[in-house]
Amino acid sequence: MICATRHHLRRANTDRINGWAEISRRLGDADPDIQPSLFIHERCRRMPDCLPMLGHDPNRPEDVLKKDLDEEGDGRRRSR
Repeated sequence: MICATRHHLRRANTDRINGWAEISRRLGDADPDIQPSLFIHERCRRMPDCLPMLGHDPNRPEDVLKKDLDEEGDGRRRSR
């Protein structure tokens, strides 16, 4: 029971553009030696292959192209 255990639910942030920007920021940047703050668990076997395959939406370059491959990435983007 959620009320009995004092857990509070809140709606997930589904803002795709800012969510993908946050994922990108947390993955770090090799050029200026910015260390990552997002680490992928070994049980998430498809995630390392999935992220590089995500393309940019040609109509919205700051967003990921919505297609079958983005579902796993969307799951990561929404979990915090």
